[in-house]
Amino acid sequence: MVVRAYKHILQAVVAAVDNVSELASTIASCLNILLGMPSPETNDEDITSCDELKWRWVENFLLKRFGWQWKDENGKDLRKFAILRGLCHKVK
Repeated sequence: MVVRAYKHILQAVVAAVDNVSELASTIASCLNILLGMPSPETNDEDITSCDELKWRWVENFLLKRFGWQWKDENGKDLRKFAILRGLCHKVK
């Protein structure tokens, strides 16, 4: 379900790109936000608020789109490489 949510985010980002020459950098930026680690100079408050905002969006998306309630223990089993692999398999 998380892969599906991320796929929809990525599709929305791709649809919003006006200039095709910026497509690759836009996709890379989106994946860095969704899956990447924050830079070392980012303070802890920004990291926490960004992660909370991202997961709150994913929780709401999963509930509204698929009727699936997110549980905190699900996050412990989540692997970034598995999400990325799932996104690669879902590409049309």
